[in-house]
Amino acid sequence: MATYGMIKGGSKAPYIVFGGLIAIFAIAAMMKRPYLAPFLVIVAAVYDRHIYYGLDSLELTTLLIVLALTAPVFAAAAIRRGGLSAYVVVGSLLLAIGLVAAALGAQDGTEATLGTVRWLLVLNMIVGTAAMCGARPNLTRQLTWWMVTGGAVAAIFGILQRSGKYFLVGPPYADGVYNSTFGYYTNFANFMALASVLGLGLLLELRRTHRRGGFWALAMTVLCAISVVQSLSRGALICMLIGIAVIMFRQVTRPGRFLGILATLGGLGGIIWLVIPEADQTALINRFIVQPGGDVVREQMQAGGMQLATEHPLGIGFNNFQAYVSTGIVDASKALAHSHNTFLQMALDAGWIGFAGFVILTVGACFAAIRAKHNALRLGAGAALIGFLGQVTQDFFFFEAASLTLFGLVLAMSAAKTHVTVQAPEEPPAPTANGANGAKLDDRALVQ
Repeated sequence: MATYGMIKGGSKAPYIVFGGLIAIFAIAAMMKRPYLAPFLVIVAAVYDRHIYYGLDSLELTTLLIVLALTAPVFAAAAIRRGGLSAYVVVGSLLLAIGLVAAALGAQDGTEATLGTVRWLLVLNMIVGTAAMCGARPNLTRQLTWWMVTGGAVAAIFGILQRSGKYFLVGPPYADGVYNSTFGYYTNFANFMALASVLGLGLLLELRRTHRRGGFWALAMTVLCAISVVQSLSRGALICMLIGIAVIMFRQVTRPGRFLGILATLGGLGGIIWLVIPEADQTALINRFIVQPGGDVVREQMQAGGMQLATEHPLGIGFNNFQAYVSTGIVDASKALAHSHNTFLQMALDAGWIGFAGFVILTVGACFAAIRAKHNALRLGAGAALIGFLGQVTQDFFFFEAASLTLFGLVLAMSAAKTHVTVQAPEEPPAPTANGANGAKLDDRALVQ
């Protein structure tokens, strides 16, 4: 979540009036067309703003306001439409129970409670969006378009930021790293990787259904992929490559199509590498060859996270990890806010109960999406989710509301029971007394 262009200082009345009008318009639109809610969430997540209102310890963002406004819509969709898989219901309930239990026993109860509320809003959005996509088959395609378009918009802001133009997003938080509309460069790079994989799934679906828009989908996907490479984030690059590998694995049963897609991806990869400045190429290669000092800190954080997760089976509460590191309970050279491993961090934030729910929810969605037939969109979402899970074995992004929400949208599209109609071959018409050309048949012809 970018911290530029904040609402602070001076009179807040214009912002309140303008925000109130937007809220009224959004609520009225969603009452008439509830399926608009996920699109509003995507826009708010890609361009999330931090709102200061006097209490620095309590974080409030435009995205959280949107999630709160749309909460009744998502809840109603989940209740009325149903169609949710058992693993979605069970995983969400276990995760919610774990978060609440950990917050009740947390040292910093305020932080843990606020984090739990944010998670509950996102879980509500996940089940609601999954139910909507299951009831409206075209909704997954439309959401994928918006996600890829959101990725392209964030990529353009990142390019402007690199060139010293800080329109709407402000300067980067540190020299040499670029975060676009997000708060941290790895969060930005992670979304670029997710959008790239979703874009590949969209391209395959457009080809399968012979729909138009392939040029724009390709252009936006390539733009997101370029941003992944230029971000110099090893995890984001691995996330994207894992997602592409998963999609290619599902094409193995059709050798001709597999080789065609592989050749196309190879050509695009070569073009992307050529347009990247040589300095960025060298820096990215060195990121894999030379071990950064941050890797040592990451190992310390992960060891400390495992220690705390073992000692606190009910969890320590959201955003309480840094407090334990600061007191010396965890041996580390730096007191970072998380353990640099999402699976470990979920065990800390929500206890082993919540961790089990998180695993059931994510792994179940991955298997369901990969096994879906004739649905490249769901395959793309599942592949992006698998790439995400691979990346977060060495990182954690849920401290930023936008990253948590966008992850939730990918999860929802992976878990949705989308029904795809496959056109069956036409059956020959049944014989009639008038024959094939309308001529009347006599008794001899009928016998023959």
